[in-house]
Amino acid sequence: MRSAWILGLVGLVGCATAEPMASARTNRAESGQLDVAGSLRRQLAGHLERARGCFGEARLRDPNVSGLVRVGFTIEPDGRVNDVSVDAWSRDEEMLAACVRSRVSSLFFDPAPPSEAVRIDRTFYFCPDEQGGLCRLGGARPLGGEASEDLLTRIDAGLSARDDRLEACAREIGGQPAVLDVRLEVGTDGRVMAGQLRESFPASTGLRRCAVGPLLGAHIEGELPDERMQVRYVYRLGAVGDVRSAQR
Repeated sequence: MRSAWILGLVGLVGCATAEPMASARTNRAESGQLDVAGSLRRQLAGHLERARGCFGEARLRDPNVSGLVRVGFTIEPDGRVNDVSVDAWSRDEEMLAACVRSRVSSLFFDPAPPSEAVRIDRTFYFCPDEQGGLCRLGGARPLGGEASEDLLTRIDAGLSARDDRLEACAREIGGQPAVLDVRLEVGTDGRVMAGQLRESFPASTGLRRCAVGPLLGAHIEGELPDERMQVRYVYRLGAVGDVRSAQR
């Protein structure tokens, strides 16, 4: 009888203490996950500075270089980096992309994600003048074929003539800086006839309203192809920075 009473008491004590003990274990687990997440963020910030270092190397080759770089990679639970993808838009894009890919591929995270891989995607841009509101990233270029330096220079000059309109639109809209990636259709007479915003960073920016309208009617001087020309034009409105997104 006494043994049964003691067992009953132990059972009651066990019931009384089981929930706090489980809660403590849960809190410790959540705290550990937060510590790992915080460590990953700190490591990521430092590692991505290595990737940005490629911009400095590009500037040594050409002080006026600018561009847009998208990089994606997966952090595995063992800390290694896999599935690296790099998309660069710049006059120096091949060497720039190779530099970023090499630096990102060699990254290692410790501690790493505890149980499953984490996908990271980042978009960076860089300009010769990091104080200006408008910066052409990589220059405007025709799609689907090679273009002479003379043609590229004339395209840039024709679109640059609309800088005041773009900046006026940005002042009217306000808000944070944004990168706008547009496609323009240039007629055989050299006029920008139509355009479409393909992507913006950030996606929800109000500056999307400025992406195409101020550029319509811009004129490219000199000899042009006999057919309509599709031109990709990527530019920044606002201050220098980068746009970030991460997916698990």
